[in-house]
Amino acid sequence: MKKYLLAFLIFTSTLNASSQVSLHISPNGFVYTRHPTVHISTHIEKNASNRSATLELVSEDFYSKSDFEVPGEDAPINCSFDIRNLVAGEYVAYLTLHQVINGKVKNVTAESEKLTVLY
Repeated sequence: MKKYLLAFLIFTSTLNASSQVSLHISPNGFVYTRHPTVHISTHIEKNASNRSATLELVSEDFYSKSDFEVPGEDAPINCSFDIRNLVAGEYVAYLTLHQVINGKVKNVTAESEKLTVLY
């Protein structure tokens, strides 16, 4: 007999320090699987100062990080990431855009609200 555990994911919209970067975590609501997959979508506005970005998913017992290049003025960047087999816990995603302005590095960060996986 298979046992299914209820995973309850709670999330609300993203809190952004700037309109230059945004991120969204899904699914929301109920997931009827033991180790859910979380989908993270990111958006970065085009800007000649853009160089790279870092996406992090953090909890007390989990850490995942992805670094990727950003093409500056060429186009807005939309990236998607799937994080599989999450266990119970509270997660927060961070997207940090690294820019170079007048020879100095500037970081712009967007932070998701807490994602809680319960089962």
